[in-house]
Amino acid sequence: MWKLSEKKYIIKLLLKHLLYGSIILAVILLYQVTGIHCPIKYLLGIPCPACGMTRSLFSLLRLDIRGSFSYNPMTSLVIIAVLLGMHKKLFAHKKIIDGILIIVAVLTLTLYIYRVISLNLDV
Repeated sequence: MWKLSEKKYIIKLLLKHLLYGSIILAVILLYQVTGIHCPIKYLLGIPCPACGMTRSLFSLLRLDIRGSFSYNPMTSLVIIAVLLGMHKKLFAHKKIIDGILIIVAVLTLTLYIYRVISLNLDV
């Protein structure tokens, strides 16, 4: 049987997931209504490191791995990193999780710089 503190933790975790999921859905709906797919690309004319991740995620949901990878190859790793970061309390070795988050951030930034330098701006 779960202790009261464990139940509170699980409820907080579920509410956190619900809140973040709602924010993501609201942003996607806002993008659909306004026609702006990336505010950074809209304002600055260059893509952001996350450009293509929404389309990549939808491709993943359709099990189109090749399509997902073509939009943004970092999507799967970023999703895993975000989930690990959200649930860091569940792991004994929190420094390993921090290291994974840093590695994914560096890889994402490196890929972004490569994409911008190679002038593949229509992501």
